[in-house]
Amino acid sequence: MLTLYRSPSGNLSYFCNTLECILNTIYTDTLNITTICGEININYLDDDNTNKQKLDSLLATSNLFSIIDFIERINNISMTAIDNSFLDKYRNENFKINPLPNGLCNHYTQVILLNNINIQNPSTYPVIRRNIHKFSISEFKLHLSYESWDNVFYDDNVNTI
Repeated sequence: MLTLYRSPSGNLSYFCNTLECILNTIYTDTLNITTICGEININYLDDDNTNKQKLDSLLATSNLFSIIDFIERINNISMTAIDNSFLDKYRNENFKINPLPNGLCNHYTQVILLNNINIQNPSTYPVIRRNIHKFSISEFKLHLSYESWDNVFYDDNVNTI
């Protein structure tokens, strides 16, 4: 699975070129992307949208197709589908997708249920977990106390902070 974000004011050509490079890098006969999810800020409810057509053409080269056909973002002036999920429908023929209002923002959560999928066992990778307990929290606080926070608290520029 690949997740992505495209700013509403982002350059679509740059986004598509970068996405194409990523897909070409990771898409092989043995390893491929079967799902892409993210906020791409292209309204998929508008069939005449040229940005939608450009992105669809690019993703079709990797057998990825939009599966969102419902309103998933509602505000005072519009209803759109700017968050999207793209699926390799040939490898995932049996799926369901539904909107789920989450109450946190004006975007609905997309719940995808994939049935009858074969998950290959991943290679063995070391798993690193943080052991959080009273001592580790105290140690973390101690390390934080050694840091100078002047540049955070006394600057107005959010990028500097």
